Amino acid sequence: MAGFSPTMQQALDAIQRGETLLAERIMLDAVRAAESEFGSTDPRSAELRHELGLILLQLQQADHAVEAFAAVCQLPLPDDHEARRDRLTVFLNWGQALITANRLDEAATVLKTGADLRNRFYGHEHPGLAFGLEPLADVYLRLGRFVEALETIQQATHIYWKNGHPRVVSGLALHAEIVQANSPGAASFQGLESLPDELLVELAEAVFARYGVADPVQLRTVMQQLRELLSARLGATHPILHPTLSYLANLARDANDHAARIAAIGDALEVAQALDDRPVALHTLLGLALAFSDAGMLDDAEATYQTTHELARSWNDPAILSQVCRNYGLFHREWGDSDAAERLLQEAVEAGNRGEDALTAARAKIALGIFLQHARRNDEAKPLLESALASMDPAHPDALTAKSHLEAIELGRDWNADKLSRAACEAFAEYVRARLPEQLLKRIDVRLVADRFKTDLYLHREATPDEMTQINRAIEDAHQHFREQALQQD
Repeated sequence: MAGFSPTMQQALDAIQRGETLLAERIMLDAVRAAESEFGSTDPRSAELRHELGLILLQLQQADHAVEAFAAVCQLPLPDDHEARRDRLTVFLNWGQALITANRLDEAATVLKTGADLRNRFYGHEHPGLAFGLEPLADVYLRLGRFVEALETIQQATHIYWKNGHPRVVSGLALHAEIVQANSPGAASFQGLESLPDELLVELAEAVFARYGVADPVQLRTVMQQLRELLSARLGATHPILHPTLSYLANLARDANDHAARIAAIGDALEVAQALDDRPVALHTLLGLALAFSDAGMLDDAEATYQTTHELARSWNDPAILSQVCRNYGLFHREWGDSDAAERLLQEAVEAGNRGEDALTAARAKIALGIFLQHARRNDEAKPLLESALASMDPAHPDALTAKSHLEAIELGRDWNADKLSRAACEAFAEYVRARLPEQLLKRIDVRLVADRFKTDLYLHREATPDEMTQINRAIEDAHQHFREQALQQD
């Protein structure tokens, strides 16, 4: 596995173009052709099936990726040294796919088997073994098997340290979480006071990467201790402190701790100002204004938005001004000052039109359009919503909202949440329809049930097994696309 095969490169190119179903078909056709010509146990077939798993994993089809990796790992271990080493990589990817699919007990079994094979292949002090131990420790942590997790990650980090391997920082980040799981409040970074500065920064970035994955209570303690370590070693205004404080603010927000969130953002603002980083300082001010608003501290929020607005106006960046005016206008709309809201949202649209960021401009138009619709000024609202939708991904959450409001205008009705659901269902149906042969699909009906899309398909004829696979993958792809868009919303 010195590199990707030409077939996989074709699939990756298709993904880059947004042709995800084509990417999958390229790999499936190659696997079937190889197995037909060489047999399913031939190394060439196994390599292509492994690459199929990698493509499926990239397409967020974890359960299907598991099947592909499992099929390879269930073959006899090769005698060839390089081929056996490659098989260890497949075991690792199999375990990662199981983690992604949240099949953690299976992942622990697979990764433990893979680690044992690595120990026999590499020896007990080789980084190749540590590569297999680190994800195993992570799975043990998620399963609540804290003692095993600590023993496993300590073995991995020892190997990394001894060999001077750069992956030591990711191991240390995971080790810090496991320490908290075993002994809440204990020192997460004991013995790292003399870590070189460049590795300390990399350690911080490895801790950041755990956000959204780690237990938030454990990670919050780790992040607080990381801040103390970074400040003591690098100084309170080192650039790495800004993202550290931003993550602390996010963790405080997630815990509904308004005071801690505001304090962390305030400290992050001081760092940005000390570094004379104006764009970062402005975005930090926006975050602070939102934090004040969420805490009900409206006077503080108003003062912060006003400062941010004045700064944005003094710069020659229409996209930033548009974003600031949109947020400031939505703040006034939420708290009942319609005149100020309209004035700011108009300014957001004007600034967006002057800039080159199409999404920022579209979001400003949607915000103003919805405001005008709620004021029953539909003739003014409609062209704004139409213009925004023409330049957006139809699955973007703001686009779904805009479409539902536009539909209400066209039907001469008030907007309600049911229309948002219908707009989402229509966009989902269109996404699937565009990925299936016209001669096969007669009609698709989509409805939302418990926040999940349910589909009823009507075909012109009975589908072949390959076409049924294509249909199922198109629907799965649509689910993933809409989940990603929802997660990307501000």
